[in-house]
Amino acid sequence: MTHPSAGQESISVLIGRFSLSELNSEKSICSNLLVEEKLSRTLESFWNIESLGVNSPDEQLENEEALRLFENSIQQNNDRYEVRLPWINENVILHDNYANAERRFFNLLKQFHSNLNFYKEYKQVINDQIKDGIIEKVDPNATRGERIYYIPHRAVLRKNHSSTKLRVVYDASSKDKNQKSLNDCLLQGPNLVPELLKVLLKFRLHRIVFTADIQKAFLQISLSCEDRDAMRFLWIHDDSNLSNLKVQIYRMCRVMFGAKSSPFLLSACIKHHLRKFESEYPKTVELLNNVC
Repeated sequence: MTHPSAGQESISVLIGRFSLSELNSEKSICSNLLVEEKLSRTLESFWNIESLGVNSPDEQLENEEALRLFENSIQQNNDRYEVRLPWINENVILHDNYANAERRFFNLLKQFHSNLNFYKEYKQVINDQIKDGIIEKVDPNATRGERIYYIPHRAVLRKNHSSTKLRVVYDASSKDKNQKSLNDCLLQGPNLVPELLKVLLKFRLHRIVFTADIQKAFLQISLSCEDRDAMRFLWIHDDSNLSNLKVQIYRMCRVMFGAKSSPFLLSACIKHHLRKFESEYPKTVELLNNVC
């Protein structure tokens, strides 16, 4: 091996010239190891990132199935749309995941014990959701749904957020070893929102732009009673507290933040609602379809 030599050299760089001098007479040996992925895998990753809206045949079939299930199940009860979950197939078997949900619930209780203000905020969100009909108690004597699944939950704190400071987020990907999670059993559905590239280009067309958001958008959509038992979770019983704990089972009555099908169900509901007024307000519907 030929070793590099050290000595005084003059090097030109963008900011001028400077000199390097030998620090000592000892020789150093440097080795560099670079591990590269196979070229085919690198190219595959590149094209997956660069592609815009190009789906494989399998994805297209799944998207078509999700749309079919949505159109066959959506209905309007009073002033709210109600949907079914888009299951990957009618015979899918879902493990109840109770042990996972219970373990993580007790970990959450430890956080409550160490931070009572956090507990009060969390409890307020749960109480508000009970009052608004977003969640409901599970009646042990009632008829159970075909699929039962217990979902761990946690808080996402957003102190600078103007509307919702604490959001309860559900982990629908939780599962035991060799079992399927709720998300494993659901179709994700197609992306119905405008492509990011189109949105960015439209931002350049006018001098002034604005954005809007639907408050707690997922929770505006009702979930069919047939699927509510697949969205159970554990909480503290009404007549108990942290020092005298009783566990109560609740379930979601609305589309849940954390299920992989929720973004699709929200977008599909918006598109479905717009289509109802297409003949009456064609220009308005066309405009809204291009931005939401």
